[in-house]
Amino acid sequence: MKLIQSPALLIAIAAISLSACGPQDGAPVATGAAATGAKAAPASERKAVVVSTRGTVTEIEAMIVQGETSGVGAVVGGLVGAAVGNQIGGGDGKKAATVVGTVGGAVVGHQVEKDRARNVTGYRITVRLDDGSVKTFQQAQAGQLTIGARVNVDGGVVRQL
Repeated sequence: MKLIQSPALLIAIAAISLSACGPQDGAPVATGAAATGAKAAPASERKAVVVSTRGTVTEIEAMIVQGETSGVGAVVGGLVGAAVGNQIGGGDGKKAATVVGTVGGAVVGHQVEKDRARNVTGYRITVRLDDGSVKTFQQAQAGQLTIGARVNVDGGVVRQL
């Protein structure tokens, strides 16, 4: 079995393989009612939903969420590692160096992408609603909220009264 010797060819194959992912006609993927063909009820038949509720803040917790990686770092690292490994040795040694370069490059590329992913700071806010239930909300800013503050929860966002 002969391995691909040209780094440019290897990169081209990877690019073509990745371009096969996702919708081919460029149209967005339909979800929900659009995917099933279902139609929404007319406005006159829909019931009003109350989305605003009052309560008291019982806990505020700062949290740091690790940024997500896309896998691009591993792919690019693997390609670069394969290209570098392919330049080492000859015969079976060259094949082994290419494989080791691919794996090593993928690991290093993933780690670099992971390190560069932005951590997001947010707040987990627990509210005891006036109906006695306890709900927890996550949002980017806590503003001037303090424990014991009276708040309005509107559409999942906690705001001080």
